[in-house]
Amino acid sequence: MIKESSFTGTLPVASALDSIGKVAVAKPGTVLSDLVTYSAPIETMGEDGKPVITTKEQEAIAAGQSDLEFIGWRVQYATEGSLSDPTIHSRCMDAYIHDIAKAVTAHVAFAKNTVRPLVTEFAEAYQAYRAAFKPKEAADSANIRVLRLPSVLTDDSFLDTLTAYKGKPILKPETGFCLGAKSAEELQQMILIGHQRTDKMISEWVSHLPESFLFNVWTSFFCATGTAASTGEVPVAVNYEEISRLNAFDKADIALAITLISRKLEDNVESTDMSLERYRTIASQYVEYGRTLLLSALESVSLMLRVGTLIVDKNIKTMTVSVNAEVYKPWLESGGTPEVLFGILVDDAGALSVTLINDNKDKYAKRWDQYSSFYRNRELGNSFNYAKNFLEQQFIGSMQTLTESEQEIAAKQPNLIEANVVKMRQYLESVRPQDIEDSYDVALQLVAKIRFGYTSSYQILSDIVEAGKQNPNVDVREAALLAVINYVSDFMADQIALN
Repeated sequence: MIKESSFTGTLPVASALDSIGKVAVAKPGTVLSDLVTYSAPIETMGEDGKPVITTKEQEAIAAGQSDLEFIGWRVQYATEGSLSDPTIHSRCMDAYIHDIAKAVTAHVAFAKNTVRPLVTEFAEAYQAYRAAFKPKEAADSANIRVLRLPSVLTDDSFLDTLTAYKGKPILKPETGFCLGAKSAEELQQMILIGHQRTDKMISEWVSHLPESFLFNVWTSFFCATGTAASTGEVPVAVNYEEISRLNAFDKADIALAITLISRKLEDNVESTDMSLERYRTIASQYVEYGRTLLLSALESVSLMLRVGTLIVDKNIKTMTVSVNAEVYKPWLESGGTPEVLFGILVDDAGALSVTLINDNKDKYAKRWDQYSSFYRNRELGNSFNYAKNFLEQQFIGSMQTLTESEQEIAAKQPNLIEANVVKMRQYLESVRPQDIEDSYDVALQLVAKIRFGYTSSYQILSDIVEAGKQNPNVDVREAALLAVINYVSDFMADQIALN
């Protein structure tokens, strides 16, 4: 039944449409068209050939109601029946309610049971990606490498073994040894000298170096070719010319390794094609080279300490500043910060000593702030593109396993997957960074709206989500009910035309 109050409640809308020359009508062949037809007032003609006026109509006339309000009463009379004698309108309404309820129930069930789990799965995958790949800060890629001499190089008893080589020039051996490959364990034994306290310091030194350090020194200076016997690692070659370009601390490490290995080779002859005399000559040249190189490195470190050199070297490619530990610690304690050193790095400034650095530390700190801002903006831009790439790959991957419903559609539309991929890319091209912040909303767009665009899943699920946003305490069933109301309302609204 259509109540008179319901009819009159539509009059303001009708009046507004009339003011712009429009009229709302039911589209032919629709559910709404049938209901409008069966709600039209039925006039009963009397014997005198005039319409019979019912008691309710007489009351309406007596109450002085307008023509439109009077029509409302007639619509109510035409659609009003009883349980035992329903009107055609009521019977038609009951039939459509049953059919629509059945269809809506099926749509809601599909959205909740098939689409929503896929939306949730997609959203969780995107959330996991975002948690793992957050934009990096500039400081995340910058490093302070603190360098210090191994304790064995500050031990007087060990340094005494170098005294005889002071003042001698650094001369590389006339020819290189070509000895067999050694395992990491064998090399670690070769560098020990047989003195417990000294060997402890040597072992401690090696433990702080890269695992491949001794292997690389051996293959660079004592073995022409080969791989690590224990790991199969390919050596990283370091030649005599490259050593001269190293900072004093790295040079000291290599020189110490050459010194210790060559000492053992001099004492214990290895198998080679050389004569014994030639072998001993070359071995002694290795010993002299290692010790003179080591003394040169130690003198450079000593000079750094005297003049207060803080920065030993810097590498913009690896974003690394190497510092002298003996100078770095007191500089930090006096108010220095790593950011100042990073500013020198990116500015490619020549300041190396504490005095020169402190004279312009504010400028260098500001330079790092500027670089960090630039880096942050660049990472934000990159992260947006990376996120879109992830969403694209995740969507394409998800389409590899179709539901039964999709398989039925694909049987009729062989290009279903390709068409959805095109829509997905169009969507990703249109979004802004803020548009893909909400993982669940993105999943709704890609899964419910694009992948299952042939269903009503997006409308139903998005309405449920919106209800939750408007009222966080809303019951899930109530949110679903609101979604259904919106869905049916849209279904009916689509059957209205403005002429």
